[in-house]
Amino acid sequence: MVRKEGQNCRNMRFRIHPTPEQEEKLDETLEYCRLIWNHLLSIRVDLYEMFGLSVSKSSL
Repeated sequence: MVRKEGQNCRNMRFRIHPTPEQEEKLDETLEYCRLIWNHLLSIRVDLYEMFGLSVSKSSL
């Protein structure tokens, strides 16, 4: 989204109250996200160390 001049940005916060099943699913999903992030970060570091290539996050 592109912000136009004079537009204000607003942040909104919401509290959620997941059920135990939903909480378990959220934890599982976040764990997968963490694993994927760390794997891609490892690839990025290895490419830099081996070849001196600086790979952008979006190209991974």
